[in-house]
Amino acid sequence: YSWSGPNTFTSTVQNPPAFAAVAPGGTYTVRVSENNGCFRDASVNVTVNSPATSAVLSGAATICSGSSTNLSVTITGGTGPFTINYTDGVNGFQVTNYNSGDPIPVSPVSTRTYSLNSVLSTGGCVSPTVSGTALITVSSPSTAAVLSGTTSICAGSSANLQVAITGGTSPFTVVLSDGTTVNSYVSGTNISVTPSGTTTYTITSVTTSTGSCVGTGNTGSATITVNPVPTITTAASATGVFRLGSAQLTPLTYSATTGSPTTYSVVWNAAALAAGFVNVTNAALPASPIQISVTGNTDAGTYTGSLTVTNAGPCTSSPANSFTVTVTNANPVWTGTTSTNWNTGSNWSTGVV
Repeated sequence: YSWSGPNTFTSTVQNPPAFAAVAPGGTYTVRVSENNGCFRDASVNVTVNSPATSAVLSGAATICSGSSTNLSVTITGGTGPFTINYTDGVNGFQVTNYNSGDPIPVSPVSTRTYSLNSVLSTGGCVSPTVSGTALITVSSPSTAAVLSGTTSICAGSSANLQVAITGGTSPFTVVLSDGTTVNSYVSGTNISVTPSGTTTYTITSVTTSTGSCVGTGNTGSATITVNPVPTITTAASATGVFRLGSAQLTPLTYSATTGSPTTYSVVWNAAALAAGFVNVTNAALPASPIQISVTGNTDAGTYTGSLTVTNAGPCTSSPANSFTVTVTNANPVWTGTTSTNWNTGSNWSTGVV
């Protein structure tokens, strides 16, 4: 037996091994000779396939339940097409006639991590190096979402809405009918809104923060009624009074109310409280003027109070209107008889000595 082939290959063995490392692919010829000098030639074509030097799996993604995504394997070297064996950690899968970078569609029902088991080139040559993983996160959409939070507020204030979400993968992105968008929302937490006027809110959409899976069953509404904040313009001071031994009233005029105030309150400063003035809380607002009470025997001085008004909202004016009351010592006139005590306040016109 006389063999010859590529790369100066020779052999006299009947069935010589043809290792790819020393005998490359090509046409090999053998001559079989007999002792009588007869011979016959034959040839065979040998194809040498090489394994991939590396194969890397990729394709991490987040999908909605019922959807699919693509993995891919980047293959270096080797003779294609290839056979890919991979797993999702539970089940094994195989793809044949695969070329590097081709998409491999997957549709897991729950979150799975995919990895390679093996990559075989044409001829069954196994790649010595396979690597890479792909985490496919599966998000599920909400099945119901109910908006609530109807209330009344004063102009410039805020109110809280809530969305009760059933099902789905939390957190969510919630979009309301006025364009308010809340990211990373957890069911039942507050959504602060500050409408400039009475507004009715509904849900535009609820989607998962990962995967943007659109929920269904959005219902409910919330009406935020915005009441006006009342205002009042008062005089800078009430009418001044003389110091008397008995309580007296002095008028404080006002004008230009807005927001339909119905009650008023007066808070006095520390000096006024020490002198005997008493705070007033939610007294019925009369037509102008407001009568300010000055207790008997109040020392002469100027005292400061702050007045606010409140409407049916109830909303209270802000800031408060500051005003003063001035008490002056009077020149007393004797009104008693000659036989009575001069040190008795009732014998003097001012009621005090």
